[in-house]
Amino acid sequence: AAPRSGEPSIAARFIDRLVDTFPDAFLDMGHFADADVYLLKKAQLLVAELDQRLGQGEPLFRFDASELTVMADNVLPAVLRHHGVLAVAPPLLAKIEALAELSDAEDLQIRSAAVQACERILAVAQERGLGVTSRQLDYYLWQHGKQGDVRQVKRHVYKSSFY
Repeated sequence: AAPRSGEPSIAARFIDRLVDTFPDAFLDMGHFADADVYLLKKAQLLVAELDQRLGQGEPLFRFDASELTVMADNVLPAVLRHHGVLAVAPPLLAKIEALAELSDAEDLQIRSAAVQACERILAVAQERGLGVTSRQLDYYLWQHGKQGDVRQVKRHVYKSSFY
């Protein structure tokens, strides 16, 4: 159901509950430039999967997934780098190529940049009248990242329970 004016959607409220109840599993966030940055990959993924798998037949699991972003882990940034959509500073790229573990800030920045790049892709798609959702884009890019030469692109290393 679409949110009423100013009221969070069912999906947003469910994600908030997941994060509040199970922060060790779902509170995927960090701090950058004195701001909190929430990525919430696993919480958003759970909502997207419940909606896709059960939402058609069971109203309890029907969510308005339009507020979700792509669910950035280390696959999406690699796919976007491979296709020239996401540029990474040479020192960070060297760490990725060497499979050196990224710092908290570096992981947050590259995953946030992937989310922002995907938001721009979605905006262009909308301008062109294409009905692409963040979930569809996420699933497409993630699957694409598991195939062919894209599978060989080095992904950043970061030890996290959030993806």
